[in-house]
Amino acid sequence: MSLDNFHLDPATLLVIVFGLVEFAKQLGARGNGLRLLSMALGVTLAVLYRLALAYPHAAPWIETAFFGLAAGLAASGVYSFVNQRLPVNALKARRRDPLLGAVPGDPLR
Repeated sequence: MSLDNFHLDPATLLVIVFGLVEFAKQLGARGNGLRLLSMALGVTLAVLYRLALAYPHAAPWIETAFFGLAAGLAASGVYSFVNQRLPVNALKARRRDPLLGAVPGDPLR
């Protein structure tokens, strides 16, 4: 992974926030505390993102911090959060969930 190929944009920011919230869940955060934490993370990282746009001389440092968060999340195994939500895996999970029932036209049923 190289910082040269890392692109900071709102989609990247969203993935990092999701990853950090999932990491907090693994550490035991639950309920309203998790909800508050996710809001605080989202707002804080969004402000940092906007600061990178407003102050171009600070952008490399902010991008490096976001890159470090992304690399740390990947190394900690949070990438499985995304893997579990890919279309094929989501379809498998839905088939196992009795509340959601069958998926119309599901070729795997």
